[in-house]
Amino acid sequence: MAARDVDPYVTVVGIDGSASALDAVRWATIDAELHNSDLVIMSSVKNPTDVRDVGVPESYYDDLYTDTARALAEARSVAERTVGVRSAISIQTEPAEVGAIPSLLEWSKSARVIVLGCRGLGALGRGMLGSVSSSVAMHAHCPVAVIRTYTELSSRFTPAKSVVVGTDGSPGAADAVLAAFEEASLRDAAVTVVHAWADGDLSVGPPSRSAGWSRGKAGAEAFLDEVLFGPTASYPQVSVRRVVVRDRPAAALLDHGQAAQLIVVGSHGRGGFGGMLLGSVSRTVLHAAPCPVMVYRTPQGAAEHLVDTRKEART
Repeated sequence: MAARDVDPYVTVVGIDGSASALDAVRWATIDAELHNSDLVIMSSVKNPTDVRDVGVPESYYDDLYTDTARALAEARSVAERTVGVRSAISIQTEPAEVGAIPSLLEWSKSARVIVLGCRGLGALGRGMLGSVSSSVAMHAHCPVAVIRTYTELSSRFTPAKSVVVGTDGSPGAADAVLAAFEEASLRDAAVTVVHAWADGDLSVGPPSRSAGWSRGKAGAEAFLDEVLFGPTASYPQVSVRRVVVRDRPAAALLDHGQAAQLIVVGSHGRGGFGGMLLGSVSRTVLHAAPCPVMVYRTPQGAAEHLVDTRKEART
């Protein structure tokens, strides 16, 4: 099935048979239920041309198909055990005969979100972000959630843990803030909004910059008032914690992420430009966060559908 042939309001999770991928399946299944979205579990079977050219027997590719089918069956079983007893979402499995990255990027043109584990079978070490997750997060056309850890709690909602979001005044960050409020609303959680007065580390600058921070803090608070006006009006039931820091926004997001269930970041911030794929703050958070991270982009292929579905969900 090609991505363009499906309903755009779909959650796609990519797997490779790793334990990290199964964590992503669990998280994606609950997320799909929260959003009343169908779930597609995708795994890639590499094109056999390159192995045939070097004399690898046909049985090698047959084994790849078998392994992929086994991984998809296991992932589907995990998803089916994760869904609620009254869940109405559908669960589909899809093998792809091209590489994982191009397959997922094609899906991202119409999906609501792409969900991935933080590292695949080829990743070494717990702190390493897998190449597929990193590449898809940089190039996707829709939001990408990277699941570093997943703990199956007794409750499907974790209101004790907030949704953390960073904002810097850029259009992408404004969209990320609104998305964070929606995620918090669905999870019955609070939002922690982090704003840094400066992007760099001001501790290495001249002492006079401290005075600038004293004067700038009031302006930063006023900025947050403006940023939060729309989201708080749309989601009045969501409680908000406002955090203004002097510098190093990535450090502040990672700090507050220690007690969070999700961090939401924009794809690039005020330092970005049109051709930039992922901002430095988003990259840092993606590689080091202690909890799931969503790199938010407005879904290109599903914007109108998303608006209509969200309206229906609230009525």
